Amino acid sequence: MYKFTITNGYLNIQNTENNNQVLNVPRAIVASNLLELYSLIPAACLYNSFCDNQNIFRKPLSECVDSTDTPFTADSFTEFCQTNLGFNTPGATGEITVVTNYSALPDPTTVPEEFYWCEQEQGFKWLPGSLGGTYYNSGLYYSNGVSWTYMNVPYQATQSEVDAGINDNKFVTPLTLKNSPPNTQTQTALDSKTNELISNVIDVSTVANFTQQILSSYEILSGKLKTQSLVQFSARYNRIGNNANVTIRHYLAPIQNSLVGAILIQTYVLANTNSLPCLKREFSIDSSNVFGGMSAIQNSVTDEIASPTALNPQSATTIVIPQTYYLTSTVQLNSLSDTIIEKSVHLTSSK
Repeated sequence: MYKFTITNGYLNIQNTENNNQVLNVPRAIVASNLLELYSLIPAACLYNSFCDNQNIFRKPLSECVDSTDTPFTADSFTEFCQTNLGFNTPGATGEITVVTNYSALPDPTTVPEEFYWCEQEQGFKWLPGSLGGTYYNSGLYYSNGVSWTYMNVPYQATQSEVDAGINDNKFVTPLTLKNSPPNTQTQTALDSKTNELISNVIDVSTVANFTQQILSSYEILSGKLKTQSLVQFSARYNRIGNNANVTIRHYLAPIQNSLVGAILIQTYVLANTNSLPCLKREFSIDSSNVFGGMSAIQNSVTDEIASPTALNPQSATTIVIPQTYYLTSTVQLNSLSDTIIEKSVHLTSSK
């Protein structure tokens, strides 16, 4: 059950099953949507009039009791709201008078148990009292009949206030937080980090064959290749024997260990002097999902004993996103005395 009590100008709602405090707010800012009492499942619905009428509590009326643990009826809950809660509740006695700042407040002894709203803060936060500093917040003040008591009331910051990041007495909604520059910049920074798609360091070898043979086929999970991203490929090989040239091809294949429907993305022709080839290349996926090799960026083969040589580019091809692909490599040796060992394959994406 949810127990409603009024204490020192605050509305307190407590869950009696676990004794947790569900709500504790100045009663003057709380209003009730009494129409909810007559819905299919009657509900006690409260909202904050200073927060674009956002709901702050809504539970079935059958689960709500007053301070004496007496269950509310529609009539008794209406009476409770009219007697205790703030403006916008039809018939409510609570009122809030709006003034410019703290200096505009009347003598608290003349307006006991009344609420006033100061539109502007007054003084300077950084000026200490020893130097004559006096600072008063904007917001809600309550007269206890002797002095004014400031009541912390969270209310919504505008998008410009969230963007500036200076205000410290207003709350931030999920939407304004998402749209603020620091978070959009953070997302941009996260997008710029590389996402590892394939990282394999298991040796895979093949013996000589005059036709291309599948050497490896590694899965790229659906959704990992993304529109408007940069894909970086690198692979390391070890060659045993230097009798003839060898051709290495890489495909994006829809079926593992098969070239049916596969898209050829790059071809390397290695000279017989390349004994430890390291293949590197960058690809782009544009806004139309066209996958193509970038002609001027790391488009080469390096070897510990040889100079970089140009790679043979393939035509750009449109791919399906999202879809599972397999990065499949094939080897075609032109000498029965040679062997190619694939030492590692790495594929990363900028998204």
